Amino acid sequence: MKFKKNGKFFKSLRFRILIILIILGIVPSVIVTEMVIANYEDRAIANRVQSMENICDIMCDLLIKENYLNDTSSQTVNSKLELLSNSYGGRILIVDRDFRIIKDTYGVDEGRTLVSQKVLNCFKGEDAYQYDSDSQKLILAVPVKSPDVKQVQGAMMIMASSSEVTATIHELEQKGIRFLTDRSEEFPKKLLDIPDRPYALFIKGCIHSDGTEKRVAVIGARVCSAYGRYAAGKFAGELAEYGIATVSGMARGVDSAAHQGTVDAGGRTYAILGCGVDICYPPENKYLYDRIIEQGAVLSEYPPGTRPNAWQFPERNRLISGMADCVVITEARQKSGSLITVKHALEQGVDVCAVPGRINDVLSGGCNRLIQEGAFPATSTLDILFSMGINMKKNEKTNYSNCISIYIIYNCIMRKI
Repeated sequence: MKFKKNGKFFKSLRFRILIILIILGIVPSVIVTEMVIANYEDRAIANRVQSMENICDIMCDLLIKENYLNDTSSQTVNSKLELLSNSYGGRILIVDRDFRIIKDTYGVDEGRTLVSQKVLNCFKGEDAYQYDSDSQKLILAVPVKSPDVKQVQGAMMIMASSSEVTATIHELEQKGIRFLTDRSEEFPKKLLDIPDRPYALFIKGCIHSDGTEKRVAVIGARVCSAYGRYAAGKFAGELAEYGIATVSGMARGVDSAAHQGTVDAGGRTYAILGCGVDICYPPENKYLYDRIIEQGAVLSEYPPGTRPNAWQFPERNRLISGMADCVVITEARQKSGSLITVKHALEQGVDVCAVPGRINDVLSGGCNRLIQEGAFPATSTLDILFSMGINMKKNEKTNYSNCISIYIIYNCIMRKI
């Protein structure tokens, strides 16, 4: 009888309310405890990073003062690096402007090339750190610079794991990838003069870097119309016939059409990727990716293996305009991401051409506005050549049918639709 009463209690509303109150009391306590612990850990890591950065700043000044990046024989520097390594119970790497490890306190990888995004960020003047909660290992990378020296001279890494040293130049070349620093002969000369220039590039293919090659960046919307795709392919193909290379980002839509138009015409084209050069993105462009490598090159400032992240694509746009003598935008909305490339072009002093569209076409809203603001209207390949200061010679073979106004072609397309 007592058991039955207890059974009724467990099924009663009172028991259910009791369970709910217990849960409501325990769950918030657990959550608050986890938040407190996480906050404490974050603050502890932040304090440790700040302490390490302060010491690194002092060491960087000493490296500059002792000219250590050019001569590693300084006993003063070497002893302090060993002391610092022992103090943090980890490894210290010093990297020069050629991304070569000139000092490894473990004595393992001196002379090797350090291919790491953290080091690439250092040459942009940024500190970078990574904390692995599983191994409780903290990796810190800081630029080697002095208040008296504006240009970053190298990089210093503390507690770097062996996995950070991913490859030598020879190992990269075995995969068909070349690693070029901004001091390499093959590094694109035009990129040396742009703001926020890359200090290194990864390349698959071949690039003309002597500064004589003329290049046009053909850009536009990913989600484009038949008109935008046609204009990109037409202009890219015709520019190839005049020996002018094209540059784009190998994205869907206009970019792909521009690359395709160039390779079909037998011209040279360069794709600036927002991921590692060993990754074809988007994946459906694999055939085009291979053709670009055969007739030009794919380039990236991100190390091999870097996955395509959304923020990397706007960042790489400055390289698309930076490699070009002229930027042609074939189709873009008023707030299209392609306008980021146009903004970079204007900052870099690169001329901008825009393909006009119908006034009621939202896909051409950005192009029409650019023309209104002073961009050169591109209705034929001759317009692009003229904007670049290239005048056709009489003895050049000219296919005047290719110079028909794109307005006429567009009207024909629209009538069929």
